[in-house]
Amino acid sequence: MGRFANPNDIVKSWREAEKKISSGQVVDSTPFPAAGTPEDQASWREAHGIPATPDKYEINLGEGMVLGEDDKPVVDNFLKAMHESNLPPKYANEALKWYWKYQDTAVQEQYNADAGQSEAGIQQLRDDWGPEYKANMNAIKGMLDSADTSFAEKIFHARGPDGQLLGNNPKIIQWLATTARTLNPAATLIPGDTTTSLLAVGDEITKIEKLMGNKHSEYWKGSGANKMQERYRQLVTARDRMK
Repeated sequence: MGRFANPNDIVKSWREAEKKISSGQVVDSTPFPAAGTPEDQASWREAHGIPATPDKYEINLGEGMVLGEDDKPVVDNFLKAMHESNLPPKYANEALKWYWKYQDTAVQEQYNADAGQSEAGIQQLRDDWGPEYKANMNAIKGMLDSADTSFAEKIFHARGPDGQLLGNNPKIIQWLATTARTLNPAATLIPGDTTTSLLAVGDEITKIEKLMGNKHSEYWKGSGANKMQERYRQLVTARDRMK
């Protein structure tokens, strides 16, 4: 089972069980001796089928479902509250079953929402950036990886106040791309941090300039000449901005 998304939600299941008690679905003809001795209270609980202590509740979620290790602390706190309210095991289990059904539905709905927002966000960025999409995403990754190799994952999987993953928000991705280009103008041309990119840019400029000295080279002739000339202009611009 997965971890509870919000422990407070399980209180809802408790209240559902309390409604059954107040409506008469749970018959209790003898009030709990709140002012009685511990022995009186223990006898009352035993007579009404309530465990002596919270850890004695037998959890039965049905359909072969069992608690995961991450779930136990929350469930333990829940059962403690159930015991203080003298809720019989049957209804404690009904409350937990309700919550798990709610939890599964909530997880699936969140997954579907994330998938839809991811697809829409990527399409918007591709429309806005065109052929520069991949280069911009590489620039963002290079910038974030320079802080920590897991930093990008942490940023993209964080959620904003609206519940949307930051990695699915086109405005945030566009801002990161702008920041990456500002910090490292060569980021969309050559991956890596500013120092690495500057060295790589310088090396590539030197190689191209050697070809420029030969009027018969691929810089001047052939199907790739225009592309190499444009590449050279981009490299020089990036180098000058990084200085």
